[in-house]
Amino acid sequence: LFADMMKSLLLEKPANPIDFLLERLAEEEQKIIFVVGPPGSKARELALQLSDHFKYYCVSVGDLLNKEVAKKTEDGLAIENAINAGRFVDDDIVLRLVKKQLATLSKEHRNCIIEGFPKTVGQSLEMQRSGILPNTFIMMMQLSDEKIDECVRRKFAAPESPWSNIGERTRAILAANYALEYRLNIAGVRKVYARQFFSVDAELPREELLEEMARYTRYKIRSAAPRRAPSILVLGPPGSGRTGLARGLAQRYGFVAVTVAHLLTDQVAKGTDIGRIAKPHIEQGTLVGDEIIGGLLRERLQQSDVQRHGLVLEGYPKASTQLSMLSEL
Repeated sequence: LFADMMKSLLLEKPANPIDFLLERLAEEEQKIIFVVGPPGSKARELALQLSDHFKYYCVSVGDLLNKEVAKKTEDGLAIENAINAGRFVDDDIVLRLVKKQLATLSKEHRNCIIEGFPKTVGQSLEMQRSGILPNTFIMMMQLSDEKIDECVRRKFAAPESPWSNIGERTRAILAANYALEYRLNIAGVRKVYARQFFSVDAELPREELLEEMARYTRYKIRSAAPRRAPSILVLGPPGSGRTGLARGLAQRYGFVAVTVAHLLTDQVAKGTDIGRIAKPHIEQGTLVGDEIIGGLLRERLQQSDVQRHGLVLEGYPKASTQLSMLSEL
């Protein structure tokens, strides 16, 4: 707040600084919500519904880019070339358009939802460097890589897309590269905003997903302090009653009970690649590799029920290496 007000003083140079600062303090704070989702998640439609519900202004970065292309500006030509090549638009162009839109909305004191931004580490770091932080950052997750790949292929093959007339093999390569670029970039964005985003399951039924996003829209996460729900580890030797204690804590306080054994057996039941690797270990009573366990826990900890209610993790970690890995999740 102090940095923002000092910046305003330097930029606007009011005749009476004290009155200016008092007026700024009396103003209602502008709310900025970031919403990002993978291809096929209907993030734009959901953001429009949220903005209509909360009476916020909705900014779709995709729409900003298309408008710039229609103007046939230099940036518009660069955007069109990037789209035709099946790659992300340069960060500088996206940032320029988003910052311009935010500056206009800030002058009008309008709350807004920015959909489809930030999608790269460069965009994320520049927004933080500029002091533009969202009140809430909603990331739509849990879509599998296969689902994302399928959605991108469908998007590239749509009759209205700029890629519909190119060869099928070339289109498949462009789609695969685009999907990979999304996954790599969004992983970096998650690290930049590690303690400042809420994750929602993109495969929830539409009404349930919208309700979840609306709940998080009411949160404020500008502080750099952690805002996560509690995480409790229950450890003990065999026969110590740790399983009963973990279940009791989860039931009494509404936490989500998580055990590594259940995560593994769930993978076996679903017949996944991880399940096929884990099955002989489970049958022989041997340990499954830390990498596999770490991946399962990372995915489970990102799911919306854990982030909202907190969790009780029973019987893990069992070694210092596992503790180090868990601390990084």
